[in-house]
Amino acid sequence: MFYILEAKKEQLKENEPLNRRVFKDLRDNTFLEWIYNWNKCEENTLSLAETKTVLSGITVGGKTIKEHLRISNYQKALFYLDDIIKKDEPFTQIQIKTLHSILEKGEFDKNYSNYRNRNTDIAGLKYTYTKYTKIKEEMANFVEWYNIKKENENLIVRAVLVQTIFLMIQPFPEQNIRTSELLLNLELMRNGYPPIVIKSKNKQAYHQALDRACMYGNNGELVQVITLELKETLDRYLELI
Repeated sequence: MFYILEAKKEQLKENEPLNRRVFKDLRDNTFLEWIYNWNKCEENTLSLAETKTVLSGITVGGKTIKEHLRISNYQKALFYLDDIIKKDEPFTQIQIKTLHSILEKGEFDKNYSNYRNRNTDIAGLKYTYTKYTKIKEEMANFVEWYNIKKENENLIVRAVLVQTIFLMIQPFPEQNIRTSELLLNLELMRNGYPPIVIKSKNKQAYHQALDRACMYGNNGELVQVITLELKETLDRYLELI
């Protein structure tokens, strides 16, 4: 399957210079679906059409400020991912904190980019995460691990590892899963893949695979989920160019 994904990615790359407008529309639609599906899982009541309206800067009547804010913040986070790719910026803790602070801005009280300063029970979490006294050390180790590239490393497995290592640290008081999904897609985008959308209908299987990966260190099921989502995204792109 990995060879098939690489072949599809190369086919996409070959066609991009001839279809820049189509690629822009595809990217915009992917971002729209991403934000909509992500918010739908967060009990956001905005429809796909209403989400598109908010992304264009128009307020939708009868919806809460929080619903609007989450869409706006996520759009800014995706723009930040694009900016990182365009500037070819290195992977750093500052980058991770900036990404997280964009997600949280206005939704939680303050200290958007600060790491946890205490140990807390995280609702629904099924695995052991890093104690707050070790977070700075573990985040430094995480970034150091990332910047040591291994020869012939599978890019999908690496993207999954970026997500699961981050989640096992749980560095922030809030928004760790959403930040981890952005980091996963950042890694895919760095390597020439389009961002993937975990659709709301697939979220249960995705979260189960994510929990197992973090609990037992077995990433196989999660890699499979991400691979299938990526194949579907690549196929949709290739059909439209």
